[in-house]
Amino acid sequence: MVAALDSLESVSVRKRRVADFAGTKKALPEEAPILPTPTSGSKVPSLAGEVAQQWAQIQVAVRVRPVSEIEEKDSIIEVAGEGAIAVRKECATGGNEFLRSQRGRTEERFFDRVFGPAATQADVFEYSCKPQVATAVREGRSATVFVYGATGAGKTHTMFGEREEALQGLLPRALREVFCGLAELPISISAKLEAKVSFLDIYNENVRDLLQDGAAMCKVLEDARENVVKITNLREVVVQSAEEAMKQLRLGLQARKVEATEANAR
Repeated sequence: MVAALDSLESVSVRKRRVADFAGTKKALPEEAPILPTPTSGSKVPSLAGEVAQQWAQIQVAVRVRPVSEIEEKDSIIEVAGEGAIAVRKECATGGNEFLRSQRGRTEERFFDRVFGPAATQADVFEYSCKPQVATAVREGRSATVFVYGATGAGKTHTMFGEREEALQGLLPRALREVFCGLAELPISISAKLEAKVSFLDIYNENVRDLLQDGAAMCKVLEDARENVVKITNLREVVVQSAEEAMKQLRLGLQARKVEATEANAR
């Protein structure tokens, strides 16, 4: 069983265009149908409702981490509301004439939710993870934990956090939520379920199983007929509680490779 949540972006506030991924909010792919805009009192076509329901499953939240004293003077991102960030276009340097014309402008980028530097781990979890995990367990659905951002943006802190409960990240909290959800299911259903955990690492284009001694290599295979991606040689460990799952998580973290860089050595 995989605990999961909607997409979460950890955004660095260093002096770079880290918000370029914003684009248009919840943009549909090119092949998606163009739907009519309903007028007052009109009914939304069933096709529009189906597409809206499908794409509403994807939510994007931004977490702006605190800046250090050294970074403060170069910070170009500010929280502009519960669902927006403001980006000051001050990054044109080195004779880049295209960006030079953008200098001095401030642009807003919109998301489903924006968490400022003062946001707690609990705040991020309650919005970005808890509802999705609860629904996945209750309805037997899948969900995905996806945190990305520049080096030093705070991804590891958001995902794993610290051992102190108040500072624990999304994964420890999600594991507890999974087993809380299982405990609420009727015994006739929960008795048939089995919780398993796996932990892999993608590093320098190599996939390694962090729960096997020596971090055995794995291969990623795509099954076009079933439209699924499978990972060979990946160990799945049966767990009976969130504590057992956390034990496996800590074992995997010990084998995890983290490249030491100046950015994440702060």
